[in-house]
Amino acid sequence: MFNTITNAMNKIVQLFVCSITVAVLAGCTQPPSADDGKKVLEDWLDLPVLAHGEFRLVSFSKINSQKGQIQNAEGVTVQSYSLEYLGEIEALKRCALIDQANLAAFGKGKIYVIEESNPDFELFTNTIVNAGQRLTINGTIVFEKTEKGWKENKVVNSVLVAHN
Repeated sequence: MFNTITNAMNKIVQLFVCSITVAVLAGCTQPPSADDGKKVLEDWLDLPVLAHGEFRLVSFSKINSQKGQIQNAEGVTVQSYSLEYLGEIEALKRCALIDQANLAAFGKGKIYVIEESNPDFELFTNTIVNAGQRLTINGTIVFEKTEKGWKENKVVNSVLVAHN
């Protein structure tokens, strides 16, 4: 009878430990991967107000990352994950790039594209990119942790080098 009680107690303890382990593991999510960062940058390049889908991502690699805390859109402090990357983009057609060095009014760290059909296109002759031209791009993608996992909070980019 003592063995039956001991076995029952052991099973209860094992069940309790398993339940705690499952609960802890369910609350832990992996930080965003390089593939997550790549997807964010691909989506960012397709935004109509930014790159107009006039670039394609040729390569992407994660070069550093850091966990931290940020304030989300609601002003609540949440866990964050900053993913620094280096990539290469290719222009799909002739356009002009505007970054914070050329036109600060558009916003820090963002790349905006002026299509050749835009009347202001000729104002940016020093930033014209031809179809097929490649640019090295680097930056940081900041993710915030939510109840449903990690989501993009912001993307900060800068074009480093234009090459053919």
